[in-house]
Amino acid sequence: MTRRRLNTLAEARYALCNALTHKVEYAEKTDPQDQVAAIFFTRFYADDAALRLYSAGEHLAQAIVDMLEISQKDLPRGRQKKASRQKSVGKYLRKEKPTHPVAIAALGLANSSEWKKTIRYRNDWVHSQPPPVKGLGIVYKRGQRWKLSDYGNTFELGFGGGDEPEYSLDDLLKFIQPVFAKFTETSDAIVQFYIELLKRAA
Repeated sequence: MTRRRLNTLAEARYALCNALTHKVEYAEKTDPQDQVAAIFFTRFYADDAALRLYSAGEHLAQAIVDMLEISQKDLPRGRQKKASRQKSVGKYLRKEKPTHPVAIAALGLANSSEWKKTIRYRNDWVHSQPPPVKGLGIVYKRGQRWKLSDYGNTFELGFGGGDEPEYSLDDLLKFIQPVFAKFTETSDAIVQFYIELLKRAA
């Protein structure tokens, strides 16, 4: 297993701990409470945890490729040239080794709703915009702001109001916190298999 994966997982843990610490510090312990600071800092560190968990997933996927000696030409290529390594490895494991202990562990993580939500959140954050979080004032989603009028013959541009935030702090923590534990459990299972593999090869 790569040291980089372990370092990235440790960094994700640090970010998650800081998210929880700042939530308690500003929303509960500070007098008077500062909800804006609580949301700002908690989201900042929760975002960081999500980004690093994705990165750790890429390192873990590469470790699986190296450990099982999977040829690069055997890995399926997605429609996008820069498809994630974990996606390619997941497709390979589902098709070629669905009952392998490593596949069972890795696919258990990939199939979990928390992991899917974390990856979706990270992808929106990177490829579109950081998803709006409730409590930080008026927010706007990227998109066409001109709307067809009620009469259907002109377009109108409204002012104010903003868009509905996609997440609250609790929403973020409900999938990022448990997925960290799930990722750690998955990594432990794969490391244990690797140790047994080395023992048999010795």
